[in-house]
Amino acid sequence: MPMEMNAEMKNSGLDEPGSDDAINDILGAVASQEKAIALFIRAEAEKLNLFIGDKGTFPASPSHEEMIELQRHVALILDGLLQQQRLLVRTLEICERLAKHHGGPL
Repeated sequence: MPMEMNAEMKNSGLDEPGSDDAINDILGAVASQEKAIALFIRAEAEKLNLFIGDKGTFPASPSHEEMIELQRHVALILDGLLQQQRLLVRTLEICERLAKHHGGPL
């Protein structure tokens, strides 16, 4: 009976993806995440440029408290991005080990 189910699954096109497919999917997800991070960083940089001004003149004349709050905001963002990058690096390291284990090219 198990052989019949296996044959049926193959005939229906519902095969389990191979380890190479899974690794490629994970790498694609990491690449998408990196692109999203880059877009986020660009948006945050644009906000900073607006706050600081083209020539560092602070066109909105922020108070010292507002400037400190901006620095806190930047520090929180950088901390979050650092944590995210650590996770992505760890994911890539796992993919590399899996690929080597399965004889892949990674």
